[in-house]
Amino acid sequence: MGFDVDEADRLLMTTRSVRRRLDRGRPVPLSLVQEALGVAVQAPTSGGGEDWRWLVITDAQVRAEIGAVYRRASLALHRPASVTPSAQESSEAAFTDHLGEVPVLVLACYQQRAWHARSPYRALVDASVYGSVFPAVWSFQLALRARGLASCFVAAHLRFADEVAALVGLPGDVGQAGLVAVGWPDRDEFRPARRRPVADVVRFDRWS
Repeated sequence: MGFDVDEADRLLMTTRSVRRRLDRGRPVPLSLVQEALGVAVQAPTSGGGEDWRWLVITDAQVRAEIGAVYRRASLALHRPASVTPSAQESSEAAFTDHLGEVPVLVLACYQQRAWHARSPYRALVDASVYGSVFPAVWSFQLALRARGLASCFVAAHLRFADEVAALVGLPGDVGQAGLVAVGWPDRDEFRPARRRPVADVVRFDRWS
């Protein structure tokens, strides 16, 4: 199909959730964010709907207020810290304390439809909604990575989704699926993560 498979794989395998290493002091050109969102809306959708919506937030005061909500939500959700925090726990703690300082926050939202409320099949509604939003979010993160930017998708703030909606003036028929923090990485050293072997997590035809 004309793609460089090795380069495509490198992009896919090195797009990480960047927390501690986001440069909070370096401005991010909105033109790059808009370019990446232009890629994101080409992602596969559930049922052919285009129900994702995006709110790009750069206002320092609003970012700080969202950061405070996220910190409160994260502290309520996290387990008690271990005596010696792991590198992952330390990274998450640093990110929790400074989310509001990240240059760009992008709320990934979706247009609520009447059938969402009417349907008795909650799993179907959720799969339909997130089956469109999450592929687009991932495409957005990949497009950011291709442009040298780093990102991290979070959802803890949804514990207080109504507060965030009020802060940014979301209408009642727009729901939130998560938030993407966007910034420059403090260094360009992305590597594939340690993961379980594919053979451990894939089955064929029957589960057992």
